[in-house]
Amino acid sequence: MSDENVTATTTSVEKYNDLFSQGDLWFWKCEYKKAKEHFQTILNQPSLNLLDLARCYSSLGAVNAKLQNYEEALNNYHEQLDILLKLDMSEQKENNIAKCNMSI
Repeated sequence: MSDENVTATTTSVEKYNDLFSQGDLWFWKCEYKKAKEHFQTILNQPSLNLLDLARCYSSLGAVNAKLQNYEEALNNYHEQLDILLKLDMSEQKENNIAKCNMSI
């Protein structure tokens, strides 16, 4: 892998971690309402790509399940699945679809 590819990948991973890390931290601390607020804030970002949008709906589904908002969680997972189906086929997409179906 060239230095340019490593730098681009590192930047992408850092952006991804920065975007979701606070919500993930709230989730693992069982602060589900704070996690939900964080992930809902992410949804309002206009520059969100489809993969990040799908990840956000997945996180909201997990949070809503913990909050026993099962109907809302199910809707979140269906949103995630709809987005994943729009992406080009790849192994990562197939894995994400499988995880989404297991959550439903």
